[in-house]
Amino acid sequence: MNDVTHVPTLFYVVAVAALIVFAYHLRALTSVRIGQGEHFRSLRLLAQLKNAVFIGVGQQRIYRKRFAYAAVMHFLLAWGFIELLFATTVDFFVTRGWFISFLPDKDKPWFAAMNELGGLMLLAGVAMALIRRHGLKPATLPQNAFAGRAHLLGDTGILLLLMLLVCGGFLSEAARLAVEQPVTAGYSFVGHSLARLGPTDWWARAQPAIWWSHAVLSLAFIAVLPTTKMLH
Repeated sequence: MNDVTHVPTLFYVVAVAALIVFAYHLRALTSVRIGQGEHFRSLRLLAQLKNAVFIGVGQQRIYRKRFAYAAVMHFLLAWGFIELLFATTVDFFVTRGWFISFLPDKDKPWFAAMNELGGLMLLAGVAMALIRRHGLKPATLPQNAFAGRAHLLGDTGILLLLMLLVCGGFLSEAARLAVEQPVTAGYSFVGHSLARLGPTDWWARAQPAIWWSHAVLSLAFIAVLPTTKMLH
């Protein structure tokens, strides 16, 4: 059964601030450059929607035999991120008590397992990307670890941030499972395994710090997202 979980008001204040910063950075994608002529193009909504689905979400351009490693890597990154975004959105709605008759509870077996799989996919994609940039780097692949190339955090920094987010999510889930001990905890197989590494009282003391650190890092990621390579 779905329940409404209390979230501190301060979280929503910080979340609104993060969204404002996100919108501020996103303006660069839609702003008109002063002194340049305007180019009027038809919207071609159907074509743009097709590109968004097949190229943006489906990663169609990279699924080629000669880019097999990159194709698998991008698949894991894209779909792992999409699944976790979906899970976070559902969790937000349920926490606020919205649409709880239609949305799954976070401890629903299939939903819990899917969320763990999404986190592992993203983590595997990040690991493959780090290996590709620092172990199996093609000569033609541009690389600037932490700055430059007009991207905040560079090519490596954003990957490390994603890794921290995924690991923080697993730790936050582990703390919740250790404290709440739902009967379906085993379906959250990563979080449940981590929860068993420490006593319940330790997780209970650490839970606020773990939750807040993950929440703040996630909101910071949202705020700076348009300035990173993730937007490519």
